[in-house]
Amino acid sequence: MTTCYKHCTNSCKECHPFLLLFDNKSRDYLKSKMFYKDYEKGEFLFQINEKASSLWLIDTGRVKISNNDLNGNERIISIFQKGEVIWESLFLENGKYTFNCITLEKTRICKIETEYFEKVINNKNIALKIISLLSKKLHDANIRNQILSHSDPINRICGFFLYMSQKDNSLIINLKGEDIASSVLLRTETVSRKLNELIDDNIIKKVGQSSYQIIDYKKLVELSEF
Repeated sequence: MTTCYKHCTNSCKECHPFLLLFDNKSRDYLKSKMFYKDYEKGEFLFQINEKASSLWLIDTGRVKISNNDLNGNERIISIFQKGEVIWESLFLENGKYTFNCITLEKTRICKIETEYFEKVINNKNIALKIISLLSKKLHDANIRNQILSHSDPINRICGFFLYMSQKDNSLIINLKGEDIASSVLLRTETVSRKLNELIDDNIIKKVGQSSYQIIDYKKLVELSEF
């Protein structure tokens, strides 16, 4: 990996919103300890049972975190993109990852080792901001669980589309059918069939090879019961 100082001459405000939690001195310290690496699509950042010893900041691209169910099928837990950070496991004693992290496309990752991060979070104001971020993460997890609580596949898929739309502030869902299926815990064949129904009803449309656009947002809300 290469130090971020060698590639990043612009403001951290443009690179990583997460760093805005810190004062200038702490931010400069963290940035001096950051390293970046470019990954190709389908590469692992880390795998299940590896020790959680770093923060992973998404500079460009997207990654998914996932694990497998009892039948060995992939279950996507969440998708992270530019400006987001993977760091929850750092606060567990002897924490190990309970999920894999895999790139969905070409991705640049900036990495900070835990030992450096811990040196700058003693400030009370910073600690409160981190608690706020963790609370938002918990709220996000509750929403995903609410989506999965629906037994109807259409409810789940529409709820997931709304969740991703609000999360990304976009009407375009950049995911393949199998990734959508893994996210909502349904068979790929079921998701493909239901997506075609939504396309036939002019609620969504296929865009390119692996994206969908929301056409009728109001109807999507009705069908999601979200």
